[in-house]
Amino acid sequence: MGFGNNGLAKANLHGANDQKVLAGGDRESVGAGFTDSGITDELRILESFGLLAELYANQHGPEYRNGAKPNATRIVEDMLNAIPDDVTNMGERKLKSHVGDAIKAWERKKRR
Repeated sequence: MGFGNNGLAKANLHGANDQKVLAGGDRESVGAGFTDSGITDELRILESFGLLAELYANQHGPEYRNGAKPNATRIVEDMLNAIPDDVTNMGERKLKSHVGDAIKAWERKKRR
C-alpha cells in the first residue's frame, strides 16, 4: 500500500476520486469513480491498524500517548526494535507515516 504524508492514497492506487473519499468526501460528492472494494477496503485497513495502535498505547502507559491520541513515534520505536534484521524497507520515516495515517483514520472513524 502506498500512503502519502497526508494520509491520502497515492493516485496510482485508486485514482483521484478515491483520494477525495479518503479526504472526507462521500460517494455522491465524489462521483461514479468510487469503488466499494478498492478504497473502502484500504480505509478499513487503516482504521483497523489505528485501533490496534490505540489499544497498544492504552496497554503500555502514558508515554505511549500524545494527549488523547496514541504516540506514533513511541509505537514505531517498539516496532523497529521488534523487526528481524533480515527484514528490509521498514525504515523509521516510512513506519511513522503509516502509523500516523492509521491513527488519523481511526480518529476520523471515532468522530463519525
